[in-house]
Amino acid sequence: MNIIKLISKKNCYIGQNRPAYIVIHETDNWSKGADAKAHANAMKNGNLAGTVHYYVDSKSVYQTLDHSDGAWAVGDGKGKYGITNRNSINIEICVNPETDYYTAVDKTEQLAALLLKQYGWGTDRLKRHYDASRKHCPRRLMDEEKWPEFVKKTELYMKNKNSQNKNETAESKSTKKPDTTEKLNVQLPIIRKNSTGSAVSMLQAMLQVKVDGIFGTQTETSLKAFQKNVKITVDGICGAETWKKVAEHMNADR
Repeated sequence: MNIIKLISKKNCYIGQNRPAYIVIHETDNWSKGADAKAHANAMKNGNLAGTVHYYVDSKSVYQTLDHSDGAWAVGDGKGKYGITNRNSINIEICVNPETDYYTAVDKTEQLAALLLKQYGWGTDRLKRHYDASRKHCPRRLMDEEKWPEFVKKTELYMKNKNSQNKNETAESKSTKKPDTTEKLNVQLPIIRKNSTGSAVSMLQAMLQVKVDGIFGTQTETSLKAFQKNVKITVDGICGAETWKKVAEHMNADR
């Protein structure tokens, strides 16, 4: 995952953060152009009353605070629920019209997985802004009842040994990205309707369907659509050829 660093020292608690939680937010900013870069620049210039550690849209991830600095993000809860500005890493999902929301959510799941693994935590440390203050945030994830799926997919990304484990700054964009294609072809079985297990869950996460580890009709239909889109045999069976395309899709999204 490429993480662009644009670190601010404004509107934050410098050196006062002892991270214990990852907290997910949404910007609620539907203005045109209100993407991750725009928010990061505004925060860098001290133009935002609220601050966070990361902004994510469908194209990029910006880190805007050092983890050792506390954000102005969940103070509305006044610590009542145990999550504070001084014990949390806060991530905003952008919702501007140019952002593909579900792609931004997927990138946020990958980022959350990366951070949880970095700190040696489980998904019990993954929280919503709502959990810190009872504010209705992240709004769309909650409105669409997607939070359980968000947690499940984050957990799957944590378990995926083929996922990228290193943060890359903007200066390292030219570094060769790890290719998961060969490993996926070797390690993952042929799966089809009525198959179960972790390989099914991984496929479901990539297809952005309900992740339950059971290869049902919805998974089969989505897989056929994927196969048609990437111009391979449309049979609803995930074998070597399809896993290769899945891996290429995962690499392209990094």
